Amino acid sequence: MDHPHITEFGSDRYLEKIARSQATGAQVASPPPPPPPVAAVTQSPFILPLRGSILSESEELVVKAGEARRVEKKGFLGFRKFHPKAASSAPGPESLERLPSHEPPARQSLPFDQHFQRLPNELQVEIIASLPLSDILNLRLASRSMHILVSLNEAPIARYHLDHHIPAYAKRLYPLKQGTPINFHYLCGIWHRLHVAAKLSYLMCEWISKELFLRNTEEKKREFAPQRERMRRRLIPLLFTIFHFFETYRDLHLKYLAENNGKGLAKEPYTVNPIETEIMNMYDDRTLLRVHEVFPLVISSFCRRLRPPSYVGRVERSLRGYLREKPPDEVHVAILCIGGLREVERIWEVKGYNTRRAAVDEWYNAITRDPIEPEPKKRRGMLGGLKRKKSSLAIGKGNTADLPPSNGRARAYP
Repeated sequence: MDHPHITEFGSDRYLEKIARSQATGAQVASPPPPPPPVAAVTQSPFILPLRGSILSESEELVVKAGEARRVEKKGFLGFRKFHPKAASSAPGPESLERLPSHEPPARQSLPFDQHFQRLPNELQVEIIASLPLSDILNLRLASRSMHILVSLNEAPIARYHLDHHIPAYAKRLYPLKQGTPINFHYLCGIWHRLHVAAKLSYLMCEWISKELFLRNTEEKKREFAPQRERMRRRLIPLLFTIFHFFETYRDLHLKYLAENNGKGLAKEPYTVNPIETEIMNMYDDRTLLRVHEVFPLVISSFCRRLRPPSYVGRVERSLRGYLREKPPDEVHVAILCIGGLREVERIWEVKGYNTRRAAVDEWYNAITRDPIEPEPKKRRGMLGGLKRKKSSLAIGKGNTADLPPSNGRARAYP
């Protein structure tokens, strides 16, 4: 049947061609060929993977050879490579017996701790020393073997951190005592002071950029970010030096009290404070000048943090609840000299003025015998002090006749 044109579909001519082709196809069809003899039938090597099927030895060799060929001829991304020579030449039974089995060996994956324990002791110590200090301290709690390994190598690990991570000014201000081995206690003390100085410098930079440079919006903060980061990095060593000053002043003052039967410097005649002179001799002139320039900023920012956030007027303070005044000067001195910058940083992070003010009073009452007497609460209404005042006229028994009648009723006088 010739291929019809597209315009002939569904026409009478198209249907006639179909009928003619069917008639001729039925006449030409020949009977089916007879089945081949039984001896000529060859058994197919393909066997369905059914459970319980038993294969002969030759069939097993043929199946294994096919699997091995598939494994060998897999190329990039698992695609099979085509080899015409290998396809034309089928392996014989003798060559099939020589084919090695290409079964992939089972991988034995060991846990990390066993791989780590196989390393030499020197490599284990170097790996542990490169970790952060907090991770090293937590590693001692992992297992008994780790605790023994870290404890026996405490000195080299601490020395590695002192040489690579601790700045020079921190080691100069807090030197290791002679005859004392380097340990984690000494290292953690320096790290804690550095952390407090870094945290307080970040808080001060946030306050300075917001209050002094008026960077209140997100866009202005992004523009001022490089200057704020540079200011934070410069403040860290200076705040660390101030931390050292107040901490050393407290220790020397306690030592002075112990040597003089509890008598302090309040009633001693001196021109220059001897304790301050002893501490200032520990610093060079350049450090003293830079700390002298930054110290007023530290004091003003901390004092501003302990004052009510708004002095617009009594109405706003009454609405916001900022009714408590700033603490006296002796409270600021006690926090700096006794608590140090560690206590300053803790109080600074307290959210809310009333909560922060209560935390200051609680800390001061804990270190003094005479607690701060709470200020009498002044009753302020919505209009502040614009409420009606009481009359100052003294009312006695002799002047009751001068009072006017109440509620519009006549009062009978004796």
